[in-house]
Amino acid sequence: MKPFIGLLKKEMLISRFWYCTWLVILLLGLTASTIIAFRIEEPTAIIPITTLFMPSHIFFMPVMIGALLRLEGKTQLWLYNPQSSMKLLLAKLTTAFIFQIISQLIVIAYTVLMTSFLSTRGVEINISITAITLTYLAMLAIALYFSIWVTFLWTLYHSLGRYPAWRNYRWLAVALTVISFNVFEALLIRFNIMKDHLFGWSTTMEAMISIRYDKGVGWSMDTLEISVPILPILLYGVLAILLFFAATKLLDKKVEV
Repeated sequence: MKPFIGLLKKEMLISRFWYCTWLVILLLGLTASTIIAFRIEEPTAIIPITTLFMPSHIFFMPVMIGALLRLEGKTQLWLYNPQSSMKLLLAKLTTAFIFQIISQLIVIAYTVLMTSFLSTRGVEINISITAITLTYLAMLAIALYFSIWVTFLWTLYHSLGRYPAWRNYRWLAVALTVISFNVFEALLIRFNIMKDHLFGWSTTMEAMISIRYDKGVGWSMDTLEISVPILPILLYGVLAILLFFAATKLLDKKVEV
């Protein structure tokens, strides 16, 4: 456990500058937007402010993972690390995961505090903290899934460098892997039998679907009880685990353990 904690501290130290820069931008954006909202006497503008930062969190974690892996590839330090490839990759994923959770909690905390503050001033905000939280949890899961794909494709790319015949076509192999998976996924969903089985077992959750502005009322959030299929989520979870283990095996061929 101690070696993994050491790796985790190393990854956090390596990425702390860029993450602190992101947090400063995030906090400045929230602060500036709040000041503008009160200057124009439109306090309900916290709703579009909150939703503005949502899409960025889908890409935050994959981009951070890509940056950490790119740094390792440039320095080549991962070739001489005595730790297993599983610990090396898991430390990077855990670091990005923790940083993203902190970032999302800041936005959620901002929304809760501003909603509570405005309610004490008699301003009614049509906003669902539950819907925002569930939406952010979904984005966290999607970001983690994409991050594992980035990790797998990165290790695939570098492992092919051992073969002279593939060295100049590694990007083509990565592109073909992505395209093949998406084609297979699309064909699988087209079969009615598979569609019935995949989407037959589901649950409902409250999710944010849109925001709108009404003159004289201000900004408001529209939420809806949506059906969430359970089986596809489980299958994507299994796929993510398999991709991660495949990435560790590919990296084992490059790391001197």
